[in-house]
Amino acid sequence: MRALYRHYYQTAAGLVFVIDIAARDKWNTSISTNELERLLAEPSLIGLPLLILGNKADLLTAMTQNEVEELVNLKSIQRTREASVRLVSATKHATDATPIKDSFSWLKQQINDSKQLPSQTRELSVEQAAEAALIDASSLYIPK
Repeated sequence: MRALYRHYYQTAAGLVFVIDIAARDKWNTSISTNELERLLAEPSLIGLPLLILGNKADLLTAMTQNEVEELVNLKSIQRTREASVRLVSATKHATDATPIKDSFSWLKQQINDSKQLPSQTRELSVEQAAEAALIDASSLYIPK
């Protein structure tokens, strides 16, 4: 599936990366950070705003905001692009999606403010973006 992502890179206006923050073992965290680093190194994605969703925030084993920011090295990422880490719960927020909608509102604002916005990018509503995040628990893109 990841091999197909490249086909969408040219039309991306923003990135969403979802991490299972309840899986604290070294194997899962290193896979997540390696995949994020690989994605951010893609030439066609450089500078695009990035929303990192820490999913499963409702579980007792979930990492804190600071732990997730350190895991993904947020300060380093923010030197080259707008980026934000938001903690959410896809199951808990299925009935009250406010935290997810707020997260996608932030991303939408970054895309709208970006000077790198492709001229033919279709603007997604917050509801469309939040719905996409609830359906697919992997790296997402915002297409034309």
